[in-house]
Amino acid sequence: METAPGGDEAIELLASGAEFDIIFCDLSMPAVDGMEVHAELQRSHPPMAERFVFMSGGAYTPQGEAYLNDCGAMRIDKPVAFPIFDRLIEEIAEGASSFRAAA
Repeated sequence: METAPGGDEAIELLASGAEFDIIFCDLSMPAVDGMEVHAELQRSHPPMAERFVFMSGGAYTPQGEAYLNDCGAMRIDKPVAFPIFDRLIEEIAEGASSFRAAA
């Protein structure tokens, strides 16, 4: 497990060639937001983009809501209960690409 404190550090980590089974990323972050991280991942590592999960407290901007609706990435709303994480990981392991969950 690795963490990045922000979107720019996440992009650097992904650019380093690191591979991940699942990526959890906040939608709204200062400087580089989750949408930018996901878009970069779609360009540089499309298979990993399919295992990208947006997390949000539910305060969606119109731009964020449109991106989530169009990009096809998974999303979960915070706060997240642990059983939802377990189910999400099972879904990804089984190849699901459209998991949606609310806490």
